[in-house]
Amino acid sequence: MNPQAPAHLKTFSADEEMRHRAFVRERALMDEISEKRAEREIGKREEAEDIFMRLLTRRFGPLTDEMSDDIRHRVNIATTEQLKHWIDTILDAKTLKAVFDGH
Repeated sequence: MNPQAPAHLKTFSADEEMRHRAFVRERALMDEISEKRAEREIGKREEAEDIFMRLLTRRFGPLTDEMSDDIRHRVNIATTEQLKHWIDTILDAKTLKAVFDGH
Protein backbone atom coordinates (compact mmCIF):
# COMPACT_ATOMS: atom_id res chain seq x y z
CA MET A 1 0.00 0.00 0.00
CA ASN A 2 1.21 3.47 -0.85
CA PRO A 3 2.39 5.10 2.40
CA GLN A 4 0.84 8.39 1.33
CA ALA A 5 -2.58 6.82 0.72
CA PRO A 6 -3.92 7.15 4.31
CA ALA A 7 -3.00 10.83 4.42
CA HIS A 8 -4.50 11.42 0.98
CA LEU A 9 -7.67 9.56 2.00
CA LYS A 10 -7.94 11.65 5.16
CA THR A 11 -7.60 14.87 3.16
CA PHE A 12 -10.05 13.65 0.54
CA SER A 13 -12.70 12.64 3.07
CA ALA A 14 -12.36 15.93 4.95
CA ASP A 15 -13.40 17.89 1.86
CA GLU A 16 -17.21 18.18 1.95
CA GLU A 17 -17.55 18.86 -1.78
CA MET A 18 -15.37 15.87 -2.68
CA ARG A 19 -17.41 13.61 -0.38
CA HIS A 20 -20.59 14.86 -2.01
CA ARG A 21 -19.19 14.24 -5.50
CA ALA A 22 -18.12 10.73 -4.50
CA PHE A 23 -21.58 10.07 -3.05
CA VAL A 24 -23.32 11.34 -6.19
CA ARG A 25 -21.06 9.26 -8.43
CA GLU A 26 -21.60 6.13 -6.35
CA ARG A 27 -25.37 6.72 -6.39
CA ALA A 28 -25.32 7.16 -10.20
CA LEU A 29 -23.36 3.94 -10.63
CA MET A 30 -25.78 2.05 -8.38
CA ASP A 31 -28.74 3.48 -10.32
CA GLU A 32 -27.16 2.38 -13.59
CA ILE A 33 -26.60 -1.13 -12.24
CA SER A 34 -30.22 -1.27 -11.03
CA GLU A 35 -31.53 -0.09 -14.39
CA LYS A 36 -29.50 -2.69 -16.27
CA ARG A 37 -30.69 -5.41 -13.90
CA ALA A 38 -34.32 -4.33 -14.40
CA GLU A 39 -33.87 -4.27 -18.19
CA ARG A 40 -32.45 -7.81 -18.10
CA GLU A 41 -35.40 -9.00 -16.00
CA ILE A 42 -37.87 -7.41 -18.43
CA GLY A 43 -36.05 -9.05 -21.35
CA LYS A 44 -36.11 -12.45 -19.64
CA ARG A 45 -39.81 -12.04 -18.90
CA GLU A 46 -40.63 -11.08 -22.51
CA GLU A 47 -38.62 -14.05 -23.76
CA ALA A 48 -40.48 -16.40 -21.41
CA GLU A 49 -43.83 -15.01 -22.63
CA ASP A 50 -42.78 -15.54 -26.25
CA ILE A 51 -41.62 -19.10 -25.56
CA PHE A 52 -44.88 -19.85 -23.77
CA MET A 53 -47.01 -18.61 -26.66
CA ARG A 54 -44.88 -20.55 -29.19
CA LEU A 55 -45.14 -23.74 -27.13
CA LEU A 56 -48.91 -23.35 -26.87
CA THR A 57 -49.18 -23.04 -30.63
CA ARG A 58 -46.90 -26.04 -31.22
CA ARG A 59 -48.78 -28.18 -28.69
CA PHE A 60 -52.39 -27.21 -29.44
CA GLY A 61 -52.22 -25.75 -32.95
CA PRO A 62 -52.95 -22.25 -34.16
CA LEU A 63 -54.91 -20.12 -31.73
CA THR A 64 -57.87 -18.07 -32.89
CA ASP A 65 -57.45 -14.31 -32.55
CA GLU A 66 -59.89 -14.28 -29.65
CA MET A 67 -58.09 -17.13 -27.86
CA SER A 68 -54.72 -15.53 -28.51
CA ASP A 69 -55.90 -12.16 -27.14
CA ASP A 70 -57.36 -13.81 -24.02
CA ILE A 71 -54.23 -15.86 -23.38
CA ARG A 72 -51.94 -12.91 -24.07
CA HIS A 73 -53.91 -10.90 -21.50
CA ARG A 74 -53.58 -13.70 -18.92
CA VAL A 75 -49.86 -13.96 -19.61
CA ASN A 76 -49.38 -10.19 -19.25
CA ILE A 77 -50.98 -10.09 -15.80
CA ALA A 78 -49.54 -13.40 -14.56
CA THR A 79 -46.76 -13.57 -12.04
CA THR A 80 -43.46 -14.97 -13.19
CA GLU A 81 -44.16 -18.05 -11.05
CA GLN A 82 -47.51 -18.60 -12.80
CA LEU A 83 -45.85 -18.27 -16.19
CA LYS A 84 -43.16 -20.82 -15.23
CA HIS A 85 -45.84 -23.19 -13.98
CA TRP A 86 -47.80 -22.91 -17.23
CA ILE A 87 -44.65 -23.54 -19.28
CA ASP A 88 -43.98 -26.68 -17.22
CA THR A 89 -47.59 -27.82 -17.66
CA ILE A 90 -47.75 -27.55 -21.46
CA LEU A 91 -46.13 -30.90 -22.18
CA ASP A 92 -48.50 -32.91 -19.97
CA ALA A 93 -51.73 -30.97 -20.50
CA LYS A 94 -54.32 -32.75 -22.63
CA THR A 95 -56.18 -29.54 -23.45
CA LEU A 96 -55.43 -25.85 -23.66
CA LYS A 97 -57.70 -25.25 -20.66
CA ALA A 98 -55.72 -27.80 -18.63
CA VAL A 99 -52.58 -25.67 -18.98
CA PHE A 100 -54.22 -22.95 -16.92
CA ASP A 101 -56.07 -25.15 -14.41
CA GLY A 102 -54.87 -24.87 -10.85
CA HIS A 103 -53.00 -21.61 -11.36
